[in-house]
Amino acid sequence: MSFDDRDNYKYCTDYDLNTGIFNWEIKATYTTDGGILKDWMYSRYGDPNTAKHYLLKDSIKVYDENGNEVASDKWTFSEAAADYADYKEKNGEYVHFTLNFAEKGVYKVKYSTQTFDVPTPLRSALQNTALIIDGTESEEINAGETTDVEGALGITKTAPSKNYATNTISWQVVLNKNRLLMKDAIIKDRYTTLSGINKSALQLIESSLVVKANDGTTDKVLTKDSDYVLEKVDGDEDYTLGFNIRLIGAYATTSDQITFNYDTHFFMDKQPHHDTGTTQRFDNSVVVTYTGEDGKNHTDGAELATWVSAQYAFNGLKYGKYLTEGADVAKAFSHNNPFLETTAGENSVYWTALFNTWKTTIPKETTIKEALGEGQTLKELVIYDVDVAASKLEAAQLGTKWEVNVDYTYELDEAGVPTITLLKDKESTFAIFVSAEAADEVPTYKKVATMTVKDSKPIKVEGTVEKSAKDAWISKSGQQGTGEDYRSINWSVVLNKDGHTIHDPVVKDTVKISEQTFVYDADKNVVVKVFKAKNNGSGTFVKDGEALVFTEENSPVVTSDSAAGTQTLTIHLGETIDSAYIIEYQTLLDPGIQNNEVIANKASLYGKDIQFHEVTKTVTVKSTDGEGTSSGKNGSITFRKLDENDQLITTSSAFFDLYRKDTEGNLTLMLSNIEVKGDKIIENGAEVDHLSNLRYGTYVIVESQAPEGYVKDNQEHEFIISRERINHTFSLENRKASSKIELTAKKELSGRPLKAEEFSFNLKGEGVDQIQKNAADGTITFDAIEYGEAGTYEYSISEVIPAEKEAGITYDETTYKVIVTVEEKAGELEATAEYENMEVGEVPTFKNTYAVTPGSIRLEA
Repeated sequence: MSFDDRDNYKYCTDYDLNTGIFNWEIKATYTTDGGILKDWMYSRYGDPNTAKHYLLKDSIKVYDENGNEVASDKWTFSEAAADYADYKEKNGEYVHFTLNFAEKGVYKVKYSTQTFDVPTPLRSALQNTALIIDGTESEEINAGETTDVEGALGITKTAPSKNYATNTISWQVVLNKNRLLMKDAIIKDRYTTLSGINKSALQLIESSLVVKANDGTTDKVLTKDSDYVLEKVDGDEDYTLGFNIRLIGAYATTSDQITFNYDTHFFMDKQPHHDTGTTQRFDNSVVVTYTGEDGKNHTDGAELATWVSAQYAFNGLKYGKYLTEGADVAKAFSHNNPFLETTAGENSVYWTALFNTWKTTIPKETTIKEALGEGQTLKELVIYDVDVAASKLEAAQLGTKWEVNVDYTYELDEAGVPTITLLKDKESTFAIFVSAEAADEVPTYKKVATMTVKDSKPIKVEGTVEKSAKDAWISKSGQQGTGEDYRSINWSVVLNKDGHTIHDPVVKDTVKISEQTFVYDADKNVVVKVFKAKNNGSGTFVKDGEALVFTEENSPVVTSDSAAGTQTLTIHLGETIDSAYIIEYQTLLDPGIQNNEVIANKASLYGKDIQFHEVTKTVTVKSTDGEGTSSGKNGSITFRKLDENDQLITTSSAFFDLYRKDTEGNLTLMLSNIEVKGDKIIENGAEVDHLSNLRYGTYVIVESQAPEGYVKDNQEHEFIISRERINHTFSLENRKASSKIELTAKKELSGRPLKAEEFSFNLKGEGVDQIQKNAADGTITFDAIEYGEAGTYEYSISEVIPAEKEAGITYDETTYKVIVTVEEKAGELEATAEYENMEVGEVPTFKNTYAVTPGSIRLEA
């Protein structure tokens, strides 16, 4: 349906921004007599005071559907008391009205509104709502208008350069690129957006303004007051709101392209302030009003937002340079060396704190604290006036050196922080230069300067200096193997390229076990090679000698993070290093990984537990078997360690190795010595519920060490993680380990034959108290003692001397000490006995004698 075919409509037919006149048309169709039209110049249910335009009552005209004007007696502008509530006004002007129609029919209502602000600001949103009431039916039509430039002339506005030495911005405006005829053109340049917001703190430098006209072949510089007039904005005496250019004389009517260039000062202290600093954005717009060849008024324009350096956020900034011992101090600066020191006597940081970059007045009694961060010791502090570079916010040239007790005082507080107090007002930019001895342990040096102006919020500026570029500390490369080696990723790490001294150097590399695992040798030691390195002269580092040999204490280790599903290779490089190193190792791709998957490997360098840098390298996997039936990587394993009574074993830990199985049945060690206590994985003393983020596929678990006192299980336990079984619980029962031992002794009797069970003997010790008698052959055998845990146990064996001794018998009163050692071997307990002062294979021997005494003769038939 075309616009005219609608029963009802409303729209803005045209407008003139210079006069603020907006013309509207409404079509209203009534099927019954007594139709009503209501119209609002604001949101129907909103506040009348938000209206930006008002009704010009005398402009209302009503026409029938054939375009004939309808007599005024057929419609009325409601003056009825009942409708009076609908006459909403703002500043005494109608911003809502009601029309009543006597007869049914199709009507077109045309009227004009006037904006309260003239000329009408660009990008202004004018709301307008009509309500057409036809008997019991009604229709609401919203037909607001947002003003904008016409875009016919062709206008561009740019900011080609900024000068930080003078705090100026250069601007250029090119208008009438389309070479339309312009009469009485007025060019309005404002330091806002086209809609009049974001007022920026700018000021025209009048002497910089150059206006040119181009007739299609040549440029002509226009003459002020002959070809154009420069005008100030009403109420603005110093061009801080903007300016107007009015073309006159030969250019009062022109189709030339007009270009004008000019500079403005920018004032950071007059820009909006926030907690994060002062706004660095500056807005500038241009609006051109002119009479066109058609005799109508036209408006065109353009706008631009530009930003100065983010370092202008505060009225100060800090930067510095690290130099090694023996370096030329002048290399730390782009201007003359401000220090007495010409050669760095030790590794040092040379700091510059630049203040009053806004070029305001810093009053006397202002204090500035210069706090050095960790690993720095103050050497020298000096202050200079400085010139700032034009293209970069940094000191470009030293000016006058400040004198202590003339320009400033300087003292150290109890913490050793220098505090500077200004003795004079300062209008120029100045720099505080500080040199500090730099400790080897710190990769990044920090410094904070705090300037406090009386009755103002302190300004804190922070600076950092990197001892080396990030990739000079550690860089990494990775390459997938080819042929039969396609599942291998060969990793190479180069660290400490600048040869700094690093104390307690450690490299850590973390991978996701769903993607890859580190490679181990037959003894389950991770395979890593470390070489010293050297620069080959072209910036490439190569191996310098054979691979280093690790001590047992410093051998590389792999730890896991079960919750995150990662494992980390940790490489200790000794007490200190002071040269570059190359580290090589491999990871093995998970057999289920798919072609074009991107895997990541994250390596970090530490010194004394301080992270120097972390680098992440990715490799896109190619030419894999794609053995995985699914790309799922959300599998998990929960461990349950049980005894023979199906109870969790929590008294001590078990350890397991986890293997990945490929389609050919080959096992690859993923994680070794996973510690489990009860149903929890133990990592760094913390309990973890399960091992997470496993890829779907086949796995094998083998127990490497049983809980103390239990027999190790030697079986391979295979299970599958899949879409149907994402979370696997692995339960393993261990029986209690035990061992028995029978202690023995021997009985000898001289003087007559020994009888069975003639003498008694006592075995006594930890939980044991037995009495046994000798056999006829003199053998003494005690009941077996059972052991449930490894350890050392002590006992004693002695003969029981009866209270009433047999006549003629001399008893052996010797007490023999026995030590039983119980050891765990291959998950089993083994007990061995050692008898004190006995040769191997001998047992304690109790020797009694029998001698005939009077009255002791026995007669036997």
